[in-house]
Amino acid sequence: ASLETIDIELPLVNDGEWHELWVEVPALPAGTNSALVAVGLAPPESQSGSVWIDGMAVVEWRQADLVPLDSWVAADYIQSSNGRDVTLTVAGS
Repeated sequence: ASLETIDIELPLVNDGEWHELWVEVPALPAGTNSALVAVGLAPPESQSGSVWIDGMAVVEWRQADLVPLDSWVAADYIQSSNGRDVTLTVAGS
């Protein structure tokens, strides 16, 4: 059962080019253990309309200092706390 819906308007540009979008999603209610992500379109201004989506990802940011030191947390993304580039060095196996 859906408990809540959050609508986020995407900043789309109708110029025929590919655009990369990053969208901040508001914090989910406490106790949320899953989310269903869907993309919907408003009715087109002409008789038809289309959108192509490639490589959608939902990323949950966690504070590294809250993860126990003896735990391994697999991650595909890291985020800088000051908005600058981050260099990550991983020891070889």
